[in-house]
Formats: sequence, structure tokens, C-alpha cells
Amino acid sequence: MAEKYGPIPYVHSRFQRKESDHYPTIDSRCVQALVDTWVISGVVVDCCAPQGSGIVDALNRLGCVRAVCADDVLHMDPADWIITNPPYKRGLVDTIATDIVAKVRTGAVRGAALLMRANWDLAACRAALFADPLYRGQTRLRFRPFWSEERKAQPIHAFCWVVWAPGQGEPVIRYWPRIAA
Repeated sequence: MAEKYGPIPYVHSRFQRKESDHYPTIDSRCVQALVDTWVISGVVVDCCAPQGSGIVDALNRLGCVRAVCADDVLHMDPADWIITNPPYKRGLVDTIATDIVAKVRTGAVRGAALLMRANWDLAACRAALFADPLYRGQTRLRFRPFWSEERKAQPIHAFCWVVWAPGQGEPVIRYWPRIAA
């Protein structure tokens, strides 16, 4: 993926960034929230984690689907769903999301779920993604995920799953856990 989209830097932080900005989704609550609130079946690919993915590991542990990693959304093995936590860099993340939604639109996959910051949908430049009839809704996480085993500081960003798939009706917003802990 780095070859197609270029280097993947994140944002400025007071903490040293990991090489290649590799932050697997180690907080298993993220994946649990997705499978508790959406019907995910078949073969799942995480196209943004060729080095390994906490998403894939958690899905396989839960026995929900057969999940694998790929290194490029446009050249991945056949799959039913794309479930990923894309790197966040303005512009890059929009290109990745647009490519993924195009895969759903063409029927190459049945659906897609992206783990994004909770306010990612508010940007005017992303209005078309959320006006798309394939946009089914979100699962908003009532916790802030940890991205490393280090617990020096509490996470500061809220996240949600954003889902695109064929279907009827207005997009729905779900919360997980359903009752705040």
C-alpha cells in the first residue's frame, strides 16, 4: 500500500511515532463492537494492514469469519467484506475510503466497515461518501481505544465504525456498548 499511496505519516504527537505508522487495532473492544452491531459474514480482508492486523486477529479469534490481510485495496484477494482501520493522513484517508466504497459499488465486495475518528464524517470534502446510498450508518464507540500496550496516557480521540453496504432505508447510528459502562 505504501507504494501506491506513498509514505503514511500520521499527525503531530508528543509521543514518538512507530515506524511506518503501524498501529494494529489491539483494543479488541473495537472489533467486538462491530460484530455486535452489524451482520458480518464470509471472507473479510483488512486492506490497510499488510504487517498484521488486530482486526483480523480479533475476527478470527471470535470465529465470525475467515479474515486475512492485504496490502492494497485495489489488488486484494476476493473477499466479502473489507474491514479496516486506515492510516489517517488528510487526503490519503479519503482516497482509501473512496477506493473501498467503489469496491462495494461495483459488487466486488458486499460491504465495508472503516474504523475512523468519530468526527470524520463532518468534513465537507467527505459529503459524497455519506450521501452515497450505500452508506448504512455507524457504530459509535463509547470508549476511546488504546493503540499500544503502553498505558502512559489515556487515549484522547473517540472512534466509530462507518459502514457501507447495499440495503434499504436511512443510515442508522448505533452505540456500543449499548448501555454506557
